[in-house]
Amino acid sequence: MIKINEKMKELLKKVEKSEIKTEIKADELAKIMFVNFKEVYNCIIIDMNNTIKEESINFQRILSMFGDRTGYEASCNEIRINDYINYSDEGTVIQLGKLILNAWKDKLKTEYPEYNFCIIFSFSNGFGTMRFHVIREDESRWLESDLNKYKDEAIIVEEI
Repeated sequence: MIKINEKMKELLKKVEKSEIKTEIKADELAKIMFVNFKEVYNCIIIDMNNTIKEESINFQRILSMFGDRTGYEASCNEIRINDYINYSDEGTVIQLGKLILNAWKDKLKTEYPEYNFCIIFSFSNGFGTMRFHVIREDESRWLESDLNKYKDEAIIVEEI
């Protein structure tokens, strides 16, 4: 299921035919499109350098800081697209966000078919942000269901 708020719908119409206009190094793009995911204490998290070790994590402290697994995942599974590209316009960031969302969707479902995920792409003030979390029956989603409440952000949410 895909949900898109009104602000993102407007931006998508505006940039639907735009070309990606930026300098992107293939290795930088690969870092954010094909990130390493790792399961830690029943959470799926991004492990960019493949260095996270479950035994090194004080998970009780993490839960006390973030409240639940969903909050932890949504917070630590955040990547700002603009940090990986040299120059970009809003059309480029939005087009890349859609590409990354689809890449993450395919990879998460392939590697963790037993889980359902909420993948979020948001755009605000020229910056695109990707994040995701596992959908849990005993925890609420990270975002409210009415995405139009987020007036300052353009948002796409895909639940898989």
